[in-house]
Amino acid sequence: MLSSGRVSTGAWLLVFWTLTFAAWLLMHVIALVRVLSSAEVPERQKWLSLVPAVTPFVAWQYGHRVSSVLWMAFAVLYVVLRAME
Repeated sequence: MLSSGRVSTGAWLLVFWTLTFAAWLLMHVIALVRVLSSAEVPERQKWLSLVPAVTPFVAWQYGHRVSSVLWMAFAVLYVVLRAME
């Protein structure tokens, strides 16, 4: 336990990694559900969207732009935060 009451930089990084990964995972699930529940997406594309790296591209292609952009933004943010380690 820290006697000064301050949280270390490593602890803050861990908190931000966890929150960013959770936000990315949530956006992944939202994009995946939108693709899988869409009637306009062909069956082959739905199967391809089960691969995590392909999901935002299939979602973007079929008009789910917001979830695709947020998916990519959280993925990039997570990588940047992990690089700060």
